[in-house]
Amino acid sequence: MGDQFVFTNIVPSGMSRLELYEGYRALLRRLYGYRAYRRRAMDFILNRGAARGSRLLARRDDLAVVACIVWTCMLRASPRRASPRRAWLTLSMCLETALRRPRAIRDAFTLALMHKHFYEYVQETSKALDGLIRELRETEPAP
Repeated sequence: MGDQFVFTNIVPSGMSRLELYEGYRALLRRLYGYRAYRRRAMDFILNRGAARGSRLLARRDDLAVVACIVWTCMLRASPRRASPRRAWLTLSMCLETALRRPRAIRDAFTLALMHKHFYEYVQETSKALDGLIRELRETEPAP
């Protein structure tokens, strides 16, 4: 079907295809939920070795990238419910990093933008999984 992460021909022993899909959907949602992702990202930013490079944002190109991320992750109006949470995630990660480890601010912006991508991927994948789960529940006999 073209999506190697949703449709599979592998069924582990001791687990039905329905259990596999339900578990995978739950795992994705847990991994890339706002709170869990923020916790992991901040642990990475604050606890990894020395920050790469010796400068903060300095070049004009850096400011253009930051402006784009702020627009994409914080200011862009969206009727979606996720929009305020996205802004909070981005702002809180960047502020905490600026206060606690300013030389890693690039990582905070990068990880906030990466979460946007991951979160959108999980939403689309979850829709596909929801359809598969519905279909399996309708066709598979109850245990």
